[in-house]
Parts: sequence; C-alpha cells; structure tokens
Amino acid sequence: MQAQSVAPLDMVCKDKFLIQSTVVPIETTVDDITSTTMFGKSGSKNIEETKLNTIIVIPNVEPLRKEVAIEVLDQSNDEQMEELKLKITKLEVKLHEAMVAISKLEQERPSNLKAKSFKNNCSIL
Repeated sequence: MQAQSVAPLDMVCKDKFLIQSTVVPIETTVDDITSTTMFGKSGSKNIEETKLNTIIVIPNVEPLRKEVAIEVLDQSNDEQMEELKLKITKLEVKLHEAMVAISKLEQERPSNLKAKSFKNNCSIL
C-alpha cells in the first residue's frame, strides 16, 4: 500500500489554542489568578490574545518496525542454523554407521558365498 499524499478531511486537526496574557499588579497572589478575574473582558485591562493552530506530526515508525523485524529474523535464523547443524551432525553419525555396516557386509560376503556354495555342493551329493 502507498501512503496518502493528502490527509482526509476528517483527519485534519482544526484545534486552536487561545493564548492570553496580561499585566497584573505586583501584590497579586496565585489565588487571585483565575480565568474570570484576570481575563474578563473589561475595558480597563489590556489583554493580549494569540491563537495558535495545531498540527499533528505522526512519527515515522516504519524504520523501527524494520529493525524489530530484522532482529526477529536474526534470532529465528540463529535458531534455524542451530537446528540445521544438529540435524547435519545426526545425519553424519547415521552415515558413518551405514558405512561401517556396509564394510562389515563386504567383508562377510566372500565367506557367505563360500558357505552358500558349500551348502549347495553338499545338497547335490
């Protein structure tokens, strides 16, 4: 899938923040500062207002996913390599056992042939 070049209208953030500032007398305490008393629209107070538009910045998480995927692949590759090494070792042991059995059979073959021919000769007599 390909990313959209323009965000859909329902995903566009239309929020705004209203920043208000004013000058207060030096004797004002923290308890005196409220939205109704300090920022009320009366003619004697100078209140400056600024509206800030908001934007949504979505971080690109794709490289992170790739790194995690690579780590998972590396771990699974390591596990698969160990399994394959173990299987190869088992196959080498079986191959060695088979070769030993073949060499024993090759050594026994001439004596078996002699015994078989002797048996055939005896039955003819």
